[in-house]
Amino acid sequence: MCAFANWPGRIKPGTEINEPLHIVNWFPTLVKLAGAPAAQKTPPDGRDMWATITAGNPSPNEDILINAMPNSGAIRVGDWKLVLNGRIGANDLADAGAAKAAPKKKAAPAKAPEGGVELFNLAEDPYEQTNLAAQNPEVVQQLRAKIEAYQKAAVPPKAEDQPANYKAPRVWGE
Repeated sequence: MCAFANWPGRIKPGTEINEPLHIVNWFPTLVKLAGAPAAQKTPPDGRDMWATITAGNPSPNEDILINAMPNSGAIRVGDWKLVLNGRIGANDLADAGAAKAAPKKKAAPAKAPEGGVELFNLAEDPYEQTNLAAQNPEVVQQLRAKIEAYQKAAVPPKAEDQPANYKAPRVWGE
């Protein structure tokens, strides 16, 4: 994740962090900095990254879930990134329980590599040009299992019917 932060006296100017961070890490980090209680029914998706940002400690993220849909997903674990390219579009929303919010027309499936699986070594290939899935089936299986575990733990979306007279505002928030 590309990000920047400025806090004179707390973050040294010019500090660069090359550890993997994710947007979900901001919430627990800011909650801790604010001194707010972090107790909730389920643990937060992110991790407190303050020691990584200020002291250069290794990232506490064991893995970073990028996406987990019924037919697709992506995850980063260490230097590996797995991308599962299933069909993508309005039909996936319907499969996920958001049929009422999804357009009624069938979406064309996205173009995916053969088998719909891509595996990259981000340390050696940061631009994700070389698919290593065929050469590393054991890594694919390990990372696929992690995505499937996230998918099983996910709370299904709760799409509700739009009111009969609903009209989207010209400018959101009006």
